[in-house]
Amino acid sequence: EKETSINIQYVKDSPSQEFTISSGFHFVYERDEQMFEYGDISIKETNLTAPSFARRGVQVKLKGHDTELHVFNVSADTVSGWSAGIGGTDRQVYGISVKRPMLSEGRLPVTVVFITGENKAANGYNAAGTQASSKGDILGIALSHDIYGVKVNTELALSRYDENTTDDTGKKKDIGATLNLSTVYSEISLGLNYFYYGPDFASIANPNFTKDRHGAGINIGRTFGPLSTSLNLSRTRDNVEGDPNRPVVYSTSGTLSLGLKISGLPGMSFSYTRSMQDSEKEPEGANRVDNRNDTVNLGISWAGKGWSASLSGNYGRLKDKVGGLGSETKGLNLSGSVTPFKGLNLSPSASYTESRSSGVTKRTKLLSLTGGIPVFSQYANTSFQVSYSINDSSDGTQDSSTLNGSLRLSLNIHEFIKKWIDYGSETLALSVSYSKVDDDVNPSNSGEDLSVFLTLNLHAPIGFSFGF
Repeated sequence: EKETSINIQYVKDSPSQEFTISSGFHFVYERDEQMFEYGDISIKETNLTAPSFARRGVQVKLKGHDTELHVFNVSADTVSGWSAGIGGTDRQVYGISVKRPMLSEGRLPVTVVFITGENKAANGYNAAGTQASSKGDILGIALSHDIYGVKVNTELALSRYDENTTDDTGKKKDIGATLNLSTVYSEISLGLNYFYYGPDFASIANPNFTKDRHGAGINIGRTFGPLSTSLNLSRTRDNVEGDPNRPVVYSTSGTLSLGLKISGLPGMSFSYTRSMQDSEKEPEGANRVDNRNDTVNLGISWAGKGWSASLSGNYGRLKDKVGGLGSETKGLNLSGSVTPFKGLNLSPSASYTESRSSGVTKRTKLLSLTGGIPVFSQYANTSFQVSYSINDSSDGTQDSSTLNGSLRLSLNIHEFIKKWIDYGSETLALSVSYSKVDDDVNPSNSGEDLSVFLTLNLHAPIGFSFGF
């Protein structure tokens, strides 16, 4: 006998004038290790092809005989409301991937991914807008293996991409590649990585990808009893082929981290990061890049039965050697949580941030309290959140305060309707939100707002079984 389950989820984010589907629509059908899903889904393939592509559409995942097969069709752009997300040809992304081990016992898994699609600008052909029509294909191959205690993860991808279909350049070919090595030797963890992204490398399913860059990094870690240490170093170069119309920019970064954890005492952490950027071969009229950024973070945390607390502070300084400008940032945060008795939890926090740039200091102070109060734990629960912030500056350009508060009472109505419906969970919730802004610089921004929401949440999984 095989078990089958169906789950249909509908989430209403906020009230609107029209009854519509929100971004939480999701339909899933699962049987053993096979799955079909439709709605607002997330496509997760390899890092170079589609690391996390959240869109509306359909996806099928099949698994058997040590092989995984994924097939999907989603909208190239985000959609909402009653849009199906699939159909048509000018704003669609299609993909297929196969993963299978090449050696026995699941060793040397290899993943092959092919994705193709087009995203035609919503404003129409050759019309003014901020998003150009694009289309492209990408083929990626990723594998992982353990060679004499060294874990190897690598990927190679070939793309053909046209970032603007309204011109006559057509699709441009390019490659992207990554290599990651990691091992542990005599209590020392060591990692090495290298990547190369060509100037025209792109994926239709990874729209925010940063191309035209290559670099390498190393990380070393060691634990000495209660003390943990790590060092991370990296260096990258933009403009990998030396385009004379753009400068070559180098970025170098190093981070030293320390952590101390002794039983019965507060845990402590420290980190220092130095980041540097500099350029060369600047084209005529372009400014040189030469800046340094130092950041220090300190933290202490402690926890006991029914409570926890943490205090953290940070300091950052940016120095621009070319323009002579610089900035400083400071921050302090105190937070905690306490559970006086079962069901009641309170989480207060207080923070202060300060930034100074061009002789002007800006400050933000924030107090907040969140909590949950069980009224009748079997039938109803109450949660609330209150925050108060003050923003000001030394030059008088800002001086405002904001008070926000919300209260939610959730009632489990399943107990009252189970005579007619004997499965699932249903809740009726009353939410009240209040906001008040006092702006002494721009009085037009001052005001109060009160909102009341009554929501009905239905969750009804359907389960059935059959045998053959």
